[in-house]
Amino acid sequence: MATDAAVVQAVPVENQAEETPPAKDDAKDAKAAKPVVKSSSMRQMLSVATAPELLLLVGGCIGAVIVGLVNPAMIYVFGRMIDSIGQPDMNDQVVKMLLVGTAGLIGATLQGLCLRSFSVLQSARLRKKYFEVVIGKDIAWFDVRTPAGIPAELNEGAERVGNAWGDKFGGAVQGVAGALGSIALAFYMGWNMALVILCAVPLMAAGM
Repeated sequence: MATDAAVVQAVPVENQAEETPPAKDDAKDAKAAKPVVKSSSMRQMLSVATAPELLLLVGGCIGAVIVGLVNPAMIYVFGRMIDSIGQPDMNDQVVKMLLVGTAGLIGATLQGLCLRSFSVLQSARLRKKYFEVVIGKDIAWFDVRTPAGIPAELNEGAERVGNAWGDKFGGAVQGVAGALGSIALAFYMGWNMALVILCAVPLMAAGM
């Protein structure tokens, strides 16, 4: 290191100016020095969860599936109720509709309670893990980061994970359950028409 410093000092000012790399190379070096953020898989995110937290996740998924199946079930019961107008079994259809609505209420409560609790616990655990990792980093790791931005980065990452496991994950499970339940109901009521419509869905999607 001392030899290199002596060589640099021995170089005239004119040569130093000529050997200075252009600003474009400096921009490339600064860009390369920026930290690369790698995306984590669902398995990696779930690896930090405990057994009780995984039970909360399973309970939230069950609630989301129930909520997703409410719409096709309500359509089926409502259709039966319309067909039974003026018949003795109309009261039975009304009771079934009431049961479907109750099931939807229970499922929504279970989904919201379990998934929100799971997301809060995961966010708190990730904040703790992130802090432990940051404390163990060397000085070179902090050279490419601003100290004031580390807490903001921590909170932003934890909030993203919490939002992903909360309403967004529950909505995705609801959508999948509702789509599969609707397709199953369509094939149950009339598989011929359901098959024709299902085959026409890609064409309709392409025309939109």
